[in-house]
Amino acid sequence: MIFDESYINSRVKRSKETLDEAKLMFENIHYLTVINRLYYAVFYLASAYLGKAGISTKTHSGTKAKFHELFVKTKIVDHEFAKMYDRLFSDRNETDYGDFNVLEKDEVEQSLFETETLLNRYWIKFYS
Repeated sequence: MIFDESYINSRVKRSKETLDEAKLMFENIHYLTVINRLYYAVFYLASAYLGKAGISTKTHSGTKAKFHELFVKTKIVDHEFAKMYDRLFSDRNETDYGDFNVLEKDEVEQSLFETETLLNRYWIKFYS
């Protein structure tokens, strides 16, 4: 796969659009879908970082592992972002594939706030 600037920019744009989707789902009280969209917003940004490094992965777990190896361990991305990525990865799997999941508004709102804050930090760093 060729990772040109248009691919990388499309991943960042998709990350931003997916965060917007999460906000809409929150407003419409679709809390399980909010978690899905937050995870994907982070995943798309991680994919952009990997694309910029010329790295391709085949699975979500592979993307997360490579992202940690190349960007978290080297302190390009801080541990706070990595913890959020890990938590959303786990939460998304649980809410997408588990049964009888119920999320409280406050819990989802906090995840939305934290994710947006960190994404904003790394969208900016991505272009600097």
